[in-house]
Amino acid sequence: MKTIALSNLPNIPHLVSDALEGKARVDYGFPLKINARFWKRKSREEAGQTRPREAIAERILAQAGDIEIPGPARRNIKALAEPGTLAVVTGQQVGLGGGPLLTFYKALTTIALARKLEAESGVRTVPVFWMTTSDHNLVEAAQLHWVDLDNKLTGQKTLQADNRIPVGNLELGDHARELIASLKRDLPQSDFKPGLMEILEASYRPEATFGQAFMQLGYRMLGESGMVMLNPEDTEIKRACRPFWEQAVAEVDERLERLKQRSEQLQKNGYEIQTPVVKGRPSIFLLEDGIRRKVVLEGRSIHGQSDIIISRDELARIARDETERLSSGVTLRPLCQGFMLPAGAYVAGPHEMAYWSQLSDAFKPLGISKPAVVPRASFTLIEKKTRRWLDKLRMNPEDIFGDMAVIAEKIVQDNDENPSQETFEEVRATCKGTQGKLIKLASGAYGGLDLAVETAFNKIHYQLDNLENKFNRRLRRKHQDLLQGLDRLATHLLPAGRPQERVITPHYYIARYGWSLQDFITGHTLETMGVHVFLELEELSQ
Repeated sequence: MKTIALSNLPNIPHLVSDALEGKARVDYGFPLKINARFWKRKSREEAGQTRPREAIAERILAQAGDIEIPGPARRNIKALAEPGTLAVVTGQQVGLGGGPLLTFYKALTTIALARKLEAESGVRTVPVFWMTTSDHNLVEAAQLHWVDLDNKLTGQKTLQADNRIPVGNLELGDHARELIASLKRDLPQSDFKPGLMEILEASYRPEATFGQAFMQLGYRMLGESGMVMLNPEDTEIKRACRPFWEQAVAEVDERLERLKQRSEQLQKNGYEIQTPVVKGRPSIFLLEDGIRRKVVLEGRSIHGQSDIIISRDELARIARDETERLSSGVTLRPLCQGFMLPAGAYVAGPHEMAYWSQLSDAFKPLGISKPAVVPRASFTLIEKKTRRWLDKLRMNPEDIFGDMAVIAEKIVQDNDENPSQETFEEVRATCKGTQGKLIKLASGAYGGLDLAVETAFNKIHYQLDNLENKFNRRLRRKHQDLLQGLDRLATHLLPAGRPQERVITPHYYIARYGWSLQDFITGHTLETMGVHVFLELEELSQ
């Protein structure tokens, strides 16, 4: 098992990599590590909090409807009603088929951390998955990708671009039919595939919504491990959280100012801002005729077609009388979580960690205890066949995050028994020396010919470049099998130029390796949090 720093992955926010490596130029703003002492203190604090524990626990049970909740998850839901119970929370949008591997990793990290903290502290600890059903980005939610039997990246995505309805409320319809048909066709035959397809078919029915299907899949895959699936857009849960909404609306200007000041502090220390903070835009959405519209406070200009300008008094009235119409945006969601749940810790991806840091000063004024923010586990899964390709190409796994064109060129040159690159470098060096001698001569006894010499050698270099390109094209044809191997490797480890965990569905691996994969990954989550791990799946068969 090999590890590298998260900073070696593409597009990791610098604040997050610096904070995890202990070299941030500004305090991250939340605890990044948890021990039993911290957890016991958080439990004592939670026992004294006033929150609608019983109402929320009852609604979590009720919102599952006819979805069967496994015993461990059901017991954990009931535990949420008890003072002193703490939750380890994570969340993600309700993506088609459960989303890519990163969603799976977040859930498994949450389960493993909850188990560890409960065992070490004696505090009842519940893993909770916050289903972000309010997001309306259908293009992002209605896609899933995997590798087919020909080692090519494939999958499903929607052609519908415009949508303002919360995705969690949308019926799956053809999305479900196409997903099941495609996975049946493309996933390899194995002893594990029938059981996996049974779960997917039971969850992803055309008449189910994105939210219902995601919850069903979550309980079927993770319920026996105790994971609690929560839809925060439940009407009765929102009404139970009315005190939060009334206070959040009453203090909206102060909250935005704190966010703005904190964001400026991060920027002054050289860190990019993950989520812009704009005065008059309180990160609140309003449901109007089923459409999710972004609230803009009166006195600010309207910027988007879906925005709705509203007065502070009217927003306060809605918070009081029609709470169920409100939903939180990205910078309000963590505060809403902190009111709704006894969240002692939140398991976040790198970009989430970046915007959480902007919120470090927003919790205390609302009387909400700040949780620890811990990084989810981050893996690249290496199958036996990808290990063979790596060895054949003489590559390390982390090389895949480099420039693919440079990697391809190096592979070709390294396998050239008559290294043409070295020869052309020698020829160019010889030309450079000869050109220098002739220019010196041309500007001396033969004054006035230096320009002619330079022109002639420009033509020579141009022809050398053309000749080298011809050699390289011939060389690439000669080593086409190696370059095809590199393409296959990239499809598995860096699909579409992105880290594997952000693209490939876990179902591809479960179909090949079975449910033991889940325990295998869970067993490696806590020891590797805060770094990126190359996990060899060949260990599963040992």
